[in-house]
Amino acid sequence: MTCPLLLTHGVDDKQVPTRDARELFNAVGSRDKTLKIFTVREGGSRHCQRDNLSLGVTCISDGLMEKLKP
Repeated sequence: MTCPLLLTHGVDDKQVPTRDARELFNAVGSRDKTLKIFTVREGGSRHCQRDNLSLGVTCISDGLMEKLKP
């Protein structure tokens, strides 16, 4: 994989351990990659940021806008 990657994860995710998210991130060959782990304090710490969905959506939208700007 060589395209940009933004991987979001919640530290309190009960379905996917943080260890798995870090292993996936490290395995991706792209040089342009970001791992954003949301904390309980900031919100978005649950699976797919279900406890603060707007935070997760904003992070992803901002990431796309940054990568797609001319």
